[in-house]
Amino acid sequence: MIKVAYFYTSIWYIFRVALTPLGSDTYALVVPSTHPLAHKREIQLSEFANERFISPQEDEAMYAICQNACMEAKFKPNIICTVNNSSIRLKMIEAGLGVGFFPQEDKMEYLNEKVIWLNPNPCE
Repeated sequence: MIKVAYFYTSIWYIFRVALTPLGSDTYALVVPSTHPLAHKREIQLSEFANERFISPQEDEAMYAICQNACMEAKFKPNIICTVNNSSIRLKMIEAGLGVGFFPQEDKMEYLNEKVIWLNPNPCE
């Protein structure tokens, strides 16, 4: 399970703004149902070090979340494509073109038999 807090440090530090959490997100790694690791019970994010990642575009918070999670697992993701539309990213994953991070809250919206939603442990 990957839990994330995302904010720009310099903004709150410079202005000494008090932060109040509005919520929290949990992220899943979505893989094609045919992926060799798709049905493994326990999995480490580091096992995806050689995978192709389909990521949101760099200006989206999800891009940084993907980068940070992978760096924490001691690898740099091989991002083969950035797409700003979640539905298109999911279709690319369904087609076997790569794997990608999605908010867990999106699972019911995008749930289908062609993909598996994994909750890898971030570090070994």
